[in-house]
Amino acid sequence: MLHKLFGVGPDGMSAYLYKDGSEELRALVKESFGVATLTNTHNEWLTILVNEGLLGVIGYVGMMMTAIVRYIKAKKTNLIAAFGGFCLLAFTVNNIFSFQQSMNLATVFVIFGVSEAFMRRKCR
Repeated sequence: MLHKLFGVGPDGMSAYLYKDGSEELRALVKESFGVATLTNTHNEWLTILVNEGLLGVIGYVGMMMTAIVRYIKAKKTNLIAAFGGFCLLAFTVNNIFSFQQSMNLATVFVIFGVSEAFMRRKCR
C-alpha cells in the first residue's frame, strides 16, 4: 500500500519490478519483453504513477489541469497567458504517448512562470 500511495522513487520501476514485484508480475514482464530491462513506462502519467505514486500523480494532474484551464480562460483579457495554456495542453497531450525529458520539463516550468507573470500584470 505504501508504494501505491507514494511510489517507488525516481527511476525505481526496474528495481521494484525485479526485486519487490510479485512472481506473477515478473513472469508477465519476462513473457512480454524477454530479457529487456524495463525502466520506464510508455507515457508520462504512468511513469509518475510508478515513481511518485497515487498522491504524486493526483498532485501533478491537478497542477497541470488547473494551470491549463486558468490560462486558457484568460484568453479574452490576456492572450500571452492563453498561449501558455495551449502550450501546456500540447505538452500534456504529447506526453500521453511519450514521457518527460529533463530538457522539456524545464521549458514547461518556464511556460508556467511566463504565463503566471502575465496573469498577474496590472496592465494587460
